[in-house]
Amino acid sequence: MRTRRGLADWIYGTVLATSLVAAFSEDEDYDEVAIAIAVFVTSLVFWLAHVHAELFAERYAAKRPLERSEIVSRVLDQWSMVSAAFPAVIIMLLAALGLFSRIWAERLAIGFGVGALIALGLAIGRRERLSSARLIGVTALNAFFGVVLVGSRSWFTGPHRTPIGSKLFEPVRL
Repeated sequence: MRTRRGLADWIYGTVLATSLVAAFSEDEDYDEVAIAIAVFVTSLVFWLAHVHAELFAERYAAKRPLERSEIVSRVLDQWSMVSAAFPAVIIMLLAALGLFSRIWAERLAIGFGVGALIALGLAIGRRERLSSARLIGVTALNAFFGVVLVGSRSWFTGPHRTPIGSKLFEPVRL
């Protein structure tokens, strides 16, 4: 990540990818490969939409066509939105290869996403030299926010889906 914007896009991409895994995990019609493809393609579409909007807004504000270097800079800065999806995509593809079950892949992908948000909360707190109590508070708030964002997908899935995260906490037979 080259800029503050790149970090923001990485956070956005992490929440997006984690939410997509959580949502698709409730649909048995999607196997591990389909989930990986859906997460990757959706991340690409959101990235393209963000780049498109950013370039148009930048051009409008500048009142001139953008230089090639400006365009490339915006495209690269926002690529972190897509790269944030790579861990979830890789985990789902490894499950498709039989390294672990689908339910474990879902748990790992979601856990990685939420864990990344927790780690970022810790990193921010340490960078700001917060006291231990404030560091715990910032980290807990960041973790809570990530879980709420990921879990909010259940509010829109309808009655044919299981309650939030229910599948993720079922016992697993190895």
